[in-house]
Amino acid sequence: MFGKTINLKKTTIILYLIFALSWNTISQNNKFVNINSVGIGLNRNLIIPHDDTLKPITSNSINHFELLLTRQTNGEKDWHSFIKYPEVGIVIKALDFNNPEVLGHSLGALPFLNIKLGSYSKFNTSIRIGVGLAYLSKKYNQLSNPLNVAISSSLNLIGDMNLTIGYPITERIIMNLNFNALHLSNGSVKKPNYGLNLIGVGIGVNYTINKQNPVNSIPIEQRLSNSFYWISLAGGFKEVGDAGGPLYYPITSQFSYIKPLYHYIQLGASIDLIYDKSARFHIRKAGNTYNPPKDDFSAGVSSRIQISLNKTCFYGELGIYLYKPNPRFPIIYQRLGFNYQLSRFLYYFMALKTHGNRADHIDIGLAVKL
Repeated sequence: MFGKTINLKKTTIILYLIFALSWNTISQNNKFVNINSVGIGLNRNLIIPHDDTLKPITSNSINHFELLLTRQTNGEKDWHSFIKYPEVGIVIKALDFNNPEVLGHSLGALPFLNIKLGSYSKFNTSIRIGVGLAYLSKKYNQLSNPLNVAISSSLNLIGDMNLTIGYPITERIIMNLNFNALHLSNGSVKKPNYGLNLIGVGIGVNYTINKQNPVNSIPIEQRLSNSFYWISLAGGFKEVGDAGGPLYYPITSQFSYIKPLYHYIQLGASIDLIYDKSARFHIRKAGNTYNPPKDDFSAGVSSRIQISLNKTCFYGELGIYLYKPNPRFPIIYQRLGFNYQLSRFLYYFMALKTHGNRADHIDIGLAVKL
């Protein structure tokens, strides 16, 4: 299936690091996570070219293999019962792009959450969502690989959404029909970064090693009894213009108000202040006059929805610029990210900022709860 062998030593090291980081993400209190089931899947995917520039390199279908290590939650945490005792785990993915000279192959690992949707007769349905890291064997090079405008770095973010219909063959074996969508991108850390969007269908099988019986569920409690404010500061870096363009380091500060909505779901609103010198590049490229320092700043307001699971919180934001000197940016921006509670008042977070379907940069920072 994989025509050209990837450098085995380099790939093994990178995949080990990805696996270790991913495994730590789903572990709790640094304890080993017991595996309840293992699974394999074989999928056939197509790349959906979201830009005409990608059409010459995205005509082939893709072989997509996955190995799943899964743990069934059992009610030890109060959020388990809130979302119907989901499964958590790691999926290892291997993709053959059937274009060995331009796109090559990919290996990645994604922590995931598998949420049960319902049962119909003997059929069970669920949706699996995962985000992780992937290593790609081929990337853009101006001389040796100029056609690969999709991927310009070896290490990339990978996101996966999978709708599964399962049918039990025996008490321990389940056959699956999978419908999946994937995205690969480096978050504009390096250009070009059109990214790859894939959709596909496949089959799989899961084998249950041992069944996990629910313990006495902790009563559902509202995690945040009161509304609160917080202040955050984050930094990132991005390359602008063509490949090899200048590198800039945007800084974002937010003042936010967070209000509990229902159990583990919160709503919020923020005032955003962004310092981003890359505006000068686009202002000058558009033939306009660059006026520092005010043209290095932009401001906006954003709304937030988030779900808190123990110490980890996943969130999405939708914002509107009130002031934006950068002519390349639309008026609306988005963020998708997570934060992790380090102490009672201190949080670490990471988020991807986008404008529509175009990634801008990845923010990493700290937040203080007031």
